[in-house]
Amino acid sequence: MSRATIDPACREPTDEALLDGLERAAFGYFLEAVNPANGLIADTSRENSPSSIAVVGFALSAYPVAVERGWMVRADAVKCSLSVLRFFGDSDQSGSPEATGYKGFYYHFLDLHTGERVWRSELSMIDTALLIAGALTASRYFSANTPDETELRELVDPTVVAEALQRGSVDDVVTAWRVLQLDAWLRRRAARAAPPSELASAC
Repeated sequence: MSRATIDPACREPTDEALLDGLERAAFGYFLEAVNPANGLIADTSRENSPSSIAVVGFALSAYPVAVERGWMVRADAVKCSLSVLRFFGDSDQSGSPEATGYKGFYYHFLDLHTGERVWRSELSMIDTALLIAGALTASRYFSANTPDETELRELVDPTVVAEALQRGSVDDVVTAWRVLQLDAWLRRRAARAAPPSELASAC
């Protein structure tokens, strides 16, 4: 009696393939929940969810990973990153109830379309740090001498943060010092890592 053969399409995926599928699906949330006009990303998939600055920071960190894994074309990743970095660069920092932030700190939750503060949310140190960490990651990864990648790096130039050290506020000095420490740590990690490969696969 001949042994029945199993259709390869019906075989269970390997652990590596399963994890890859889960990881790619998780990353897909950033592409589904983004507002392409300003790069902000919804905090959850619930209808009318505001944007969370922490989620934006995670996305900025994930775009380089997506390029490396072949889930996203580099040019698209740069476009998404630039969109949101331009938004924050031009955002209202007056600290008013409708502002995006105040003196370099950002409100935790922002309207997905206008970028204004919602839910009377707080100026969040931890979520601002996650946003900055994502921005620094993007500025280190996108290092090509193209107009868009050059602009991206200029928007996140840590020397701009260092200007806070010239002001008299103790809080400004502490915040700037911590950001510069984070930047130095990322530089050390980048120096130890192998140069990223140039993958051009589309999503």
